[in-house]
Amino acid sequence: MTTSEKALEKNENNINLVNGSTVKLKRELGLFSAVNLILGVMIGSGIFVSPASALKHSGSVAVCLIIWIISGVISLLGALSFAELGTVLGQSGAEYAYFREAFGKMHKFWGPLPSFICAWIYVVILRPAEVAIIVMTFAAYAIQPFTSNLDADYKDLTIKLTSISALFLL
Repeated sequence: MTTSEKALEKNENNINLVNGSTVKLKRELGLFSAVNLILGVMIGSGIFVSPASALKHSGSVAVCLIIWIISGVISLLGALSFAELGTVLGQSGAEYAYFREAFGKMHKFWGPLPSFICAWIYVVILRPAEVAIIVMTFAAYAIQPFTSNLDADYKDLTIKLTSISALFLL
């Protein structure tokens, strides 16, 4: 064995060892980075979906802005709670890991059930619905300059066809 092969070995768990110490990725995500990540996700998708309907149903610009600010603060508090859970628990899997840790020790079968149901709902219902909303919003904005004089029925059909074709690009 050469010196580099001796320096880099694997233990019984198949984790790389360098001169007897484990090699791991550095876990670092500060408050500023976490807040920017969360804001990027919220602004990147949600801001384009609902401003017109929020303004229409609120009645005035001031009330609409107050609702947006309150909703943003609530979302930020929820995101900071998830960030805290992630740092305390230190496992991958987000809600699945949090529910598994919270309820897993209660019962052999019923303990892990909430985490399984949560993961199943996210995979089967929530994430596909989220992607569908984002793709349909993209399609509506993408075709808007080209379909200004189309009938509403044809415009809806065009949005649907553009959404389906955009899914194939993802």
